[in-house]
Amino acid sequence: LRSATGVQAELAFEDLSIPSQLIVNIEVGGICGTNFSGKPSESTQALSSRLNSLIKSCNLVRNLDELYVESEDKGTKVLWYLFVDLYCLDHDGNIFDACLLALIAALKNVRLPQGEIINGQVMGTKDRPIQLEIAPDYPLSLSFCSFQDYVLADPTHEEEDLADSYVSVICSANNPGKLWGIFKQGGTCISPDKLKECISRTIDHTQALVSQIEGALEAN
Repeated sequence: LRSATGVQAELAFEDLSIPSQLIVNIEVGGICGTNFSGKPSESTQALSSRLNSLIKSCNLVRNLDELYVESEDKGTKVLWYLFVDLYCLDHDGNIFDACLLALIAALKNVRLPQGEIINGQVMGTKDRPIQLEIAPDYPLSLSFCSFQDYVLADPTHEEEDLADSYVSVICSANNPGKLWGIFKQGGTCISPDKLKECISRTIDHTQALVSQIEGALEAN
């Protein structure tokens, strides 16, 4: 799967109708195939909901409450709202893992300008940009499909359709023994031994992903 990820930062007064200062939205459009044209599918909406729940439960951005601009007299405050849009360009399966990886990489690359409210206007400066404080144990995942006695990692879209069951294991990036969750989407049961195998493979895979993320950010 290939995707393009953008983070739009907006300053606004606190809006109680917006559930968080960090909102993730996934779009799988007609470019991915005729099956994805038209309105967002229930599966795409459910995926967006899963990602938003995950970033909240693991407190992904530790300094989210500190992202605001205020006046000198501290009487006026406006918040930074971050809207992450994940656009799928080529959907050939395993969309959850790809979107979570793209989300982490994008947030690690965000820099917000310092600012101050003067005479009712927000004045910004590029000096000392604000970096998001991403949790050291941020989540990464690896998904599997089971076919009778076999477990296949990183399945394609066709393999997902043919599989007996589908499961995603979400591990901590820098704490291999920590699980952020296991998501199973219907299908037949997976034996405890097979589930242990999935967890072990996810831990190994996660360590490789961390090295790739850090290497890409350093190169950037």
